[in-house]
Amino acid sequence: MIRWYYISFMTLLCGLYGFRIVGQYVQREWPQSWLPPAGMWYSGDLSYSYLLGIQVLILIFMLVTTWRAGAHHITPRSWKRRLCQIAGWGYLVVILAQMIPGISFPPDAAWLAHAFPLFFQMILAIYIVTLGIYLTYDAARRKEHYFQGYGAPDS
Repeated sequence: MIRWYYISFMTLLCGLYGFRIVGQYVQREWPQSWLPPAGMWYSGDLSYSYLLGIQVLILIFMLVTTWRAGAHHITPRSWKRRLCQIAGWGYLVVILAQMIPGISFPPDAAWLAHAFPLFFQMILAIYIVTLGIYLTYDAARRKEHYFQGYGAPDS
């Protein structure tokens, strides 16, 4: 049962990241008043065509990984768990380090414009951390099922 909490949360994060891609595209092509302006969606470090391609590849990775996790098609190797945990937490720390210096109360519009794309990068970092936690959980679950079927190893 707890496994589906991880899968559901990963699906939610995929949806939020997909909203970023669609929202950014809509604001560039057919601006809408109810969405933030196109300039807030990305920082401008890459050209939009490269950025869109990278974002779509990331979303495909997220969707395929979530589907494979839901179907038990990911073998939770220890290197995968460690890689997800190190990369996810490291990425999250870098993003928070970029966000914290601009925080003011009440927040000014310039900080919000800079923090908006970082929020969606934080979603990606949280997804990677969640994937690592899920793989750790799945490894423990598989080990438990193995020992239930074959007994504990001899000491």
